[in-house]
Amino acid sequence: MINKNKKIKAFSTSALTTLLGALLVVTNISSSSATATTSSDSTFAASASVASSCIISATAMTFSAYTETLITATTDVTANCTFGTTGTITLTTVADATTAHYYNLVRVGGNASTANDVLEVSFKKTSDSTALYNGFGSFSVTGTGSAVTSSALITGTIAASQTAKTAGTFSKSLTLTVTYN
Repeated sequence: MINKNKKIKAFSTSALTTLLGALLVVTNISSSSATATTSSDSTFAASASVASSCIISATAMTFSAYTETLITATTDVTANCTFGTTGTITLTTVADATTAHYYNLVRVGGNASTANDVLEVSFKKTSDSTALYNGFGSFSVTGTGSAVTSSALITGTIAASQTAKTAGTFSKSLTLTVTYN
């Protein structure tokens, strides 16, 4: 019987040893993979800006044929400005004539100092007849921030009785300037 008890004791001891060994291995694996973690928070700023801008354009002003009688033509000036931007549009080309309000349309291929090659033209705001010349007489535009543009008409007038003009096409490039905040 002693033999039998020794076998049971030996079996129990070796089973207990195996169980303890397995627990130690599992505990060791669990403790090595369960490391403590820490975290830290951070913030960042996001920003953007919208710059003020205005873009202007004008259609061509085309007069009918001049026959020594008064003729007029118009140009449509459009401005597209960012929302809330206010702009002022002026005709900044310096007038040619000594009477300040007149610009010379010169015959293509002609000479600006030859009277037969020049037609005098003046410009005004169509809405209120304010003369536009040398940066004087301006009109305001205000941006809506959408695809909608502000527009205004400028009327050009070639006075009657400009006689003895050489046949041809008379032209001049003029500059409109928009100043905005």
